[in-house]
Amino acid sequence: MELRNHPIMLCDGVRTWSPRWSQLYGPSNRSVAGEVGVLSAVFLSSTIPPDKVHLVITTANGNCYLGKLMFEKPSAAKEIFNVLIAHIK
Repeated sequence: MELRNHPIMLCDGVRTWSPRWSQLYGPSNRSVAGEVGVLSAVFLSSTIPPDKVHLVITTANGNCYLGKLMFEKPSAAKEIFNVLIAHIK
C-alpha cells in the first residue's frame, strides 16, 4: 500500500496527503501541488503531544517548499516521521 493511501493518513476524517506546499526560497515564485520534489528534511512538531509532521522538499529548478501533515493521534505522527526520516538521502 502506498503511504498516501494508508488509513493512518487522516485527520478529523480528512486525508492529509498531499500537503499544501509553501515556498521557502528559490529562483522562481510559483505555487506547486502534489508530489513535486525530493524530500530533503522532516521535522516532528514541538507541540505536546506532537501531532504534525513538517516536510521540506526541493525541486529540480532549485525551489524549496514546506508542507505539513496533521494526524489525529500523536503515535501516528511519530510513526510517519520515522518512516519519512529513514528515506532522506
